[in-house]
Amino acid sequence: MDNLRGAKIRLKNLGYYDGVIDDGKSDDLRLAVADFQDDHKDTHGLDATGELDTGTAGALEEVHGS
Repeated sequence: MDNLRGAKIRLKNLGYYDGVIDDGKSDDLRLAVADFQDDHKDTHGLDATGELDTGTAGALEEVHGS
């Protein structure tokens, strides 16, 4: 994942995030990541921590298609 802005854009495109698109961390981002992780726990082995770790970033890029 190149940056938080890219993650936020991907999450927004997938319907998980509706906050400000910038490079900052926020509670909105943490909740969006946790929701994404929960929805993809079985297919990508994610735990719903709300942290944008390497596994989550890879799954997000894969699901988003870029």
